[in-house]
Amino acid sequence: MGKVSSGWTIFAAMIVTFFWGGTVPAWSQEKGTTSVRAMSAASIDLLLGKEVKNPQGTRLAYIGGVLLAGGSIAYLILNIAEEDGTWRHVPVPASIAELRGSEGAVVVGLEKRMLSDAPAYSGQDRPDFSDPEWERQIHSYYGERSPDRELESYILIRR
Repeated sequence: MGKVSSGWTIFAAMIVTFFWGGTVPAWSQEKGTTSVRAMSAASIDLLLGKEVKNPQGTRLAYIGGVLLAGGSIAYLILNIAEEDGTWRHVPVPASIAELRGSEGAVVVGLEKRMLSDAPAYSGQDRPDFSDPEWERQIHSYYGERSPDRELESYILIRR
């Protein structure tokens, strides 16, 4: 009987630690929030066409594409309408984006001004995504270190 009760004690201690002061997984920090970087390639349909907002709720763009590398989501391609009716395609590292189910939007901690000055391309001049310099430029702009991976093989999925 002592072994059963000590098992329950350990289980209860694990629950208390998890909920009150233990390490809380990133996905549970805000109810209904998922890191885009942690999403699988099978989740792409949840992202394509989604509205992108900043934490203050300002609409910034729509997701027009997803760049996969090694089977995981590496970049979101944000579509931003220009005043002349053309579209700018702005690659944003998936590591800075969250899917918030409660809002039905993808949230990035960026302001419109930062996106308007961000490295971008038009539909006719798509960059060579496998170029390490391209990846360094994108991550540098957003204040991140380039990941330790090569984009030798990538898949661009567009809407």
